[in-house]
Amino acid sequence: MRYLILSLVLVARVEAQTGPWVLVGRTGDTTYYLDSTIVATGRDDIIDVWTKSEFSPTILQHKANSYSHSVSRYRIDCKKGSWRNYQTVYYRGTTLVRRSSSSPARPMSYSPRWPQEQELLQLACEMAAERRKPSR
Repeated sequence: MRYLILSLVLVARVEAQTGPWVLVGRTGDTTYYLDSTIVATGRDDIIDVWTKSEFSPTILQHKANSYSHSVSRYRIDCKKGSWRNYQTVYYRGTTLVRRSSSSPARPMSYSPRWPQEQELLQLACEMAAERRKPSR
């Protein structure tokens, strides 16, 4: 029953998407998206995904580096429910403000902290599982 409910939620989100970005959720100042076209499936339920966070009003990282949204790449272990960010690019409109990255080979040790992060992880794993199913 749980699988059926999750599948219906996944279908509803994908049908409501605009372009490649699937709306995952909102908080008071941030809207969260998952890129549906770049869910790379790998071995042992390890996947790579891109996420986007749109901030309103503009979040101030440093006085000279305000940004309106960020795009991040995560490596996710679906079996363990853990993930690790290894690339983030911050933008002010269409202008790149800053970029940060680390090795994707580092061990995953972080669990999502916020409800929207937990939903991102769960939705990405569901989408990857759907893509792994054999075509009928």
